[in-house]
Amino acid sequence: MAFSQSIKDHFNQIPAGVWVLGFVSMLMDISSEMIHALLPIYMVTVLGTSTLAVGIIEGMAVGLLEQSAAHGFAPADLRLGELYLSGVAMAPDLDKAQHYLQRAAANGSPKALRLLGQMYALGIAPKAYAYFSAAADRGDLIAKAERERLAAALTPEQIAAATASAKTLAPPITR
Repeated sequence: MAFSQSIKDHFNQIPAGVWVLGFVSMLMDISSEMIHALLPIYMVTVLGTSTLAVGIIEGMAVGLLEQSAAHGFAPADLRLGELYLSGVAMAPDLDKAQHYLQRAAANGSPKALRLLGQMYALGIAPKAYAYFSAAADRGDLIAKAERERLAAALTPEQIAAATASAKTLAPPITR
């Protein structure tokens, strides 16, 4: 009972404006992810655009993203890493995905750190733990859960080394 009350007190200390901004941000993220998936369908079914034209447009978009990334625009690195990882708009390429995600991670992107952790979890557990730790330290709850799940498979020495390595994967957190 006391623990439950403690949690309520903690949440009550967060200003209403922070809750509203967080909720609006979540809705914006959901809507942008939804539109990305639905736009090609809308273009073909409602606007009557040919699938060839949609492919050309997506190819141009990827080219513009690559140019933006080459000029140091960090969100472009993250988006390209996601596209190459998932195979959306092009064939999956794990090497390119890793390249762009590492660039985004170097700029402090928690999502890039988590995606790299997920990639490494398939083969290199200590390195995955380091990326999950870096993302979790930046507030990524999914990465925190992944890190805790992975910890069961590692020795204390591996965890200590990975935790130290996590500090070098992204810029320091400033508060």
